[in-house]
Amino acid sequence: MPGTLFAAVCRCLGPGGPTPSPTFRLQFSATLIFGASVYSLGSNSAVFPDRRAIVTIGVYRKLSHPLYAYYLLLDLGFWLADPQPWFGLVGVVEVLLLEARTRRYCPRRFCMSNISSECPSG
Repeated sequence: MPGTLFAAVCRCLGPGGPTPSPTFRLQFSATLIFGASVYSLGSNSAVFPDRRAIVTIGVYRKLSHPLYAYYLLLDLGFWLADPQPWFGLVGVVEVLLLEARTRRYCPRRFCMSNISSECPSG
């Protein structure tokens, strides 16, 4: 088992092990958000938006787009580990693309009641 991710996590989190770096903690937190997101989605993960139901349980109760948060936190961890200017630029482009996708496919994201007729319809 030496050399595996599991062994590295056990060495970092175990008693007497080295203190995990902030980068590791950030990326580990992002991975937990990803796992919770996939679990909360259940059978609602589909490629086409018209085949998905609105999910309001689990991590989706607190974050409207937890998978986007996962992408951004993971990339922020990579950038903090090796702060190169080009990687920062890639991060900015990623934020802009995720925002554009959110505006296109999720126009109702600011509505508190996803079922209510008070929500904008487009």
